[in-house]
Amino acid sequence: LDSQKNDTFLRLGSNKQKLEQFLCEKEECLGILQQLQIFESIYKAFSKNGIPAMILKGQLPAINAELEKILTSTVDFKIFLETDISSNVMDVFILDKDGKRVIETASGMEKMIASLALRVALTNLSSLPKSDIFILDEGFGPLDDTSIYQCLQLMSLLKSYFRIILVITHIAPIKEIADKLIDIKDEGATSFVQV
Repeated sequence: LDSQKNDTFLRLGSNKQKLEQFLCEKEECLGILQQLQIFESIYKAFSKNGIPAMILKGQLPAINAELEKILTSTVDFKIFLETDISSNVMDVFILDKDGKRVIETASGMEKMIASLALRVALTNLSSLPKSDIFILDEGFGPLDDTSIYQCLQLMSLLKSYFRIILVITHIAPIKEIADKLIDIKDEGATSFVQV
């Protein structure tokens, strides 16, 4: 009986130690679960359907108003954004005399003007420090004469938004509206600037 009693005390002591270890592990697991819940909440808040979507939904009317302000005096169409927060889908639409359609079906000129207008609108509405320089590299290549004229009107409007507009182009009408030209002469392996 003494031997059984000693074995029982040993098992009891061992089980007590295991119980204490399990209780410590349980506390640790509860802490980890709590942290995991916090991380999941943060992840949801900053996911595409979280705070960014709410901010975008709130700013969409301002973005569309800024787009209209930029395009009103230069082209005969409107560009606007629509979003479905639940499916995280945003579309850019063009509205002209023929109706509303997605920007993917627009002409090259319409896409280019939409791209410029969107960049300027988002820059104007951003709370980040704004640059006073706008750089456009070879954006006018595929445009016809009528389209280039509309782009020239937009470029003239952009002068009121930016102190310096740097346009890299080979298109003569674009060069004609420039205040200052910087020609880069290509001589094979080397090039040089001619002001």
